[in-house]
Amino acid sequence: MPEANGTTSQAEHCYEEGKRFVELYYQLMDTHKPSLAQFYSDTSQIVWRNHPHQGGAQFLTAVIGKLPSTNHQIRSFDCQPVTAWNVLPPPGTPYNIALQVTGAVTYDNHTIALGFTHSFVLSPRLDHPGKYYISNEMFRLV
Repeated sequence: MPEANGTTSQAEHCYEEGKRFVELYYQLMDTHKPSLAQFYSDTSQIVWRNHPHQGGAQFLTAVIGKLPSTNHQIRSFDCQPVTAWNVLPPPGTPYNIALQVTGAVTYDNHTIALGFTHSFVLSPRLDHPGKYYISNEMFRLV
C-alpha cells in the first residue's frame, strides 16, 4: 500500500523482500546447494539444530554440503522490519528484516516429511544497495 508520499510502505517492502528470499533460498536449497553461498558472509551466525556455526563458508561446508537431497514445502512465512528502538528510519534507509519460515522437508526422496521452523535476520549489503545477506539464522526440525 503506498504511503501518503507515494512510496511503498516499509512493511510491504519487507514482505516483498522476504517472499523473494524465501522462494529463491529454498529453490536453491533443493536444486543447487552451492549457490546458497551468495546469501552468507564471513560474519553470518548460524544455529542449525542447536549447533552454532560462524561464517557462511564454514556452515556450508560443515552442514549444507553434507545434507542429502531435499524437498522443502513452505507452509507460511512472516517478516517485519527490524529497527533500532522501534523507530522507523527515514524512507530509503536500509534496515534489517526478521523472517520466520515454517514448512516441511523430505530428505533423499523419503515419503515422510519432517516439520521445520527456520528464522533469519536479513541485513542490508552495504556494498550492493538493495541486496540482503543472512546475518543470523536458526533452523530446527519440529
